[in-house]
Amino acid sequence: MKYVLFLVMFLFSTQAVALDCSKQPTCAELNYSTEDNPKCDKNGYILCPYDQSYKKCVQYSCEALGFTQSDKSDWCADIATCKGDKSYTLCQKPCIAWDYETLSSLAESGKCKIITMKKDITIPLNQGITLAENTLIDGSGHTLKSTGNRDNLTIFSMNDKTGMKNIKLQHTQTETQTNVRLLKTLEKQNAVSLKDMEIFVSFDASTSWTTVIESGVYNISGKFMLEMNKKSEGQMAGFWGGTYNFTDAQVSINKSGGANIFDICQVTVTNSTFQADTSNYLFVRTSAATFKNSEASLKGGALFSAPEMGSKLDLVLEGKSVLELELKKETGKDRTTIQATDTTGTLILDGVTYRPIKEGTTKLSEIETSADWQKQN
Repeated sequence: MKYVLFLVMFLFSTQAVALDCSKQPTCAELNYSTEDNPKCDKNGYILCPYDQSYKKCVQYSCEALGFTQSDKSDWCADIATCKGDKSYTLCQKPCIAWDYETLSSLAESGKCKIITMKKDITIPLNQGITLAENTLIDGSGHTLKSTGNRDNLTIFSMNDKTGMKNIKLQHTQTETQTNVRLLKTLEKQNAVSLKDMEIFVSFDASTSWTTVIESGVYNISGKFMLEMNKKSEGQMAGFWGGTYNFTDAQVSINKSGGANIFDICQVTVTNSTFQADTSNYLFVRTSAATFKNSEASLKGGALFSAPEMGSKLDLVLEGKSVLELELKKETGKDRTTIQATDTTGTLILDGVTYRPIKEGTTKLSEIETSADWQKQN
């Protein structure tokens, strides 16, 4: 049987061997060897039919070839399997980005759960990145820079279950613009996670309907810092038209100039600290904000802008939350309500501290005279 196998292999071999047909070939001439192959499986040899001290490897060891059985799906874009055992795999293209081309390609491929940046990366002028579903960019503390000078520009387009963490985003917008967004979901219901982020945006020219983060459902945790440097006229908001859940977060929104903070938003702050400061509005149009066992300090030119009839702002205190509001204008207080779900919360309104006596909802403009709230000495 071994001899028949040898004849078949010999006749159909693609390797050219210089043989003398008048005499029997040697095992060495047939590419057999007496040496061990360190990459061969222990049962992967066939023996030379003329001299069984000679052998040839026909089945290589997956481990010796560098294949492993670990799960590589989180960080590898292209995975090869070992022919001898498909449970062994090897990463042919890791999800690591060194430049814009690599980052953009990996983000859009849908093959990476986590893309790791290895250095600061600059996105070309007026270019952006689309994140495929279930893709997250880990900045590893690096900065991702972008610039724009045209209308209708979105830098990061977010599919469902996408996100960013451990990253600094820096965007500069020049010339008169409209409809510019830094992050925007492609569908309103898309979920996005943001963790340990610093965002710096600068608008050097007149802008309108410009937002930093827009639409979608955003789950934000860890350190989150936002600075909006708005040097000219025009409407600008930090958050627009979405649901924003801050959980176990340390939020700081400063140097926002004339930018609004929230516009048509549903905001929930849980077990977090939240600090925001703007010379313009804290909330615009119909919005709601719930604070659960959190401390928040909101300072603004005014609390709420309600140009359309029926627009309103609902504030809710749950648990031992402290909400401090410091406002330069009375605008919006008559269309703002504050609900106490228990009696453990605290409201500090323009330097005066109030505690709820019972559960209930009160207009902010009537808080001083309300029987449901007690001014603290």
